This record gives sequence, structure tokens and C-alpha cells, in this order.
Amino acid sequence: MTISLNTLLILISLLLSKGFQQGNDNPVKPAFIVPDNGTVADAFNAAQARQDTTARFVIFIRNGSYQLSGDKGKTIRVEGVDYPSPITTLSAPNVSIIGESMDSTILWNNPEHEGIDITATLLLNPRAINTIIENLTLRNAYEYNERNFAGRAVALQDQSTGTICKRVKLLSHQDTYYSNNNAGDFLFEDCELHGTVDFICGGGDVLFRHCCIVLEDRNKADCITAPGVPRKNGYVFVDCTIDGSPSQDGRYSLGRAWKDGSRCQYIRTRMNIIPRKEGWTVMRDYIHPGRMAEYGSTDHQGNNVDMSARRSVWGNDSLRVNITPLLSPQEAEQLATGHF
Repeated sequence: MTISLNTLLILISLLLSKGFQQGNDNPVKPAFIVPDNGTVADAFNAAQARQDTTARFVIFIRNGSYQLSGDKGKTIRVEGVDYPSPITTLSAPNVSIIGESMDSTILWNNPEHEGIDITATLLLNPRAINTIIENLTLRNAYEYNERNFAGRAVALQDQSTGTICKRVKLLSHQDTYYSNNNAGDFLFEDCELHGTVDFICGGGDVLFRHCCIVLEDRNKADCITAPGVPRKNGYVFVDCTIDGSPSQDGRYSLGRAWKDGSRCQYIRTRMNIIPRKEGWTVMRDYIHPGRMAEYGSTDHQGNNVDMSARRSVWGNDSLRVNITPLLSPQEAEQLATGHF
């Protein structure tokens, strides 16, 4: 029997979660406990220094608020000036980062400058394949909770593949989550992602299952996704909820294509606040997405959302393409249950 990579990772994740439950006869023993054995940086260093990287290295983080100071000795350049990097990097495979609880285990940073590549609270570099993150919050505090916020501040940037996030909360405004690997395969389950502009962005294939997407208050219209180059299916949201500030009701967009061929699909989404009637918007009028579509969207009362005015024409006078904005039941089922 062949088991997909995604299915295998889910099984690993479930076993690890079970191991931390009270009363389990065979609990998983963490290799490193924060703060008992040291800081988060110390835990990452231990994971990266171990000899056998094929065995899973489990980091357990007790409830608390932990400010991450960035990689020691690393710098970022802004307008020709070098500054200490605010980014904390994991660069080892098969690591589990497990908090005590999603709301009370908080890892955060506070960059001085905005930028998609220079702000990440946590960066998984290409060597950090098969990372599992559970039961914690990643928060980028750059101008967070400022209504006139304008700037990119990443909570999680992922350059690897095989990443699973379960019960993880990501807090920021623009570019909160950045899937920075076009060949990557990622899974979010029972997570909560907050933001304003393009706050779920990047390439590869990302499956969001039973997640809550939260639109922060802002004096302009928000946009949830900015998908890049997909591996196959791009961004797929299954049985998720869109919630957030009443100021965004009827104003926000489900997404806008960042690259040609971008794909983003919402399946059975409960929209407690409703998007603009067109559903989608554009970043640049010459970009042609592969598919921007939805199926079975409902409002907060469970009534079907009117999708009759959803955008179906993309491009400009040089080239216009028609893309059906509604998924068929068969397409939705294949995306929701097929190997990702």
C-alpha cells in the first residue's frame, strides 16, 4: 500500500499529539524543553547539532511569551545599512515544535523594518523538511494592531516542504504566512491565521483544513490570499471559516493572483463576514491565474452565499481569459479528499 507524504505526516503528527495527552502510557519524551533546558534558540541549535537527523527531534515549549532575538551574527540590509536580523531560523529536518497551548505559548519578534524577506518571526529554511508545529502562536509585532498599518511583516516563512501546522495561530498584518517554495507541500489543520493584505501568500501547494481565517480591522479593504506558482493545486481551503472585523464585511477579497498560473480554491467555507460581490481582485491586470474559484460558500447562518457576480474575466486588452469561478461538486471533492 502506498501512503502519500501528506498522510504519513498527519499520522506522525497525531501520534506526537497523543503522546502529550495526560494519562498516555507511552508518552513521547521531548529532547528539549523550553525554558527548562534553555531558550528557543538553544533548542534549535540542539536540533541542528544532532548527529542523526532522520530521527524526530521533539521540542516542547511551556506556556509563556518568548521574544525571539533573531539568528546570532546574522544581519539584514535596509537602504544600504546592515542591521541585526530579527529572523529566527530552523535549518534541520524532522523537528517537532510543540507548545503547551495555542493561545498561551507565544513566540514573537518585533522587527524595526518592514519587508517580506527580512521580518519573519520563524523561518524554515530548505533543510527544515518535515517540520511539525503544534499548539502555539507565532506573532510578528511590527506595528501590530495599528489600524493604519502599511508594511509586510511575516510570522512564518517556509522555504522547506512537508510542513504540518496543527492548532497554530499566526498573527500579523500583511504577508503573515509566506509559503516560499513553489515545489513545497504544506498542511494547516485547526489553525487560526490573522491579517489584512495578502496575508496568506506564496507558492507551492497548501491545504488549509478546518482553519479560521481572521480579517483584522483596517481603514482599507483587506485581501486574504496572494498565491504564487503552484506545485499542483495551489491554495485549497476546506471546511474553513472566515471571520474578523465588521469593518471588512462586504469589502474584502478572497484573493488576488501574484503570479501567472496562481490557484486558490475555497470549499465549503463559512463566511461570517461576506466578501465583495466580485469575490476576487487583481494585483496587476496582466497576470492570468490558473484558477480562482469556490464551492459551497455559506454565510454565518448557513445560507448559500450569492456567487453570481464572481469575477470570471482576467487580464487586460493584450490578453483576456475566462476562468470559471465556481467549482463543480466533482472538482471540490477531488481537491478536498485527493492526495495533495
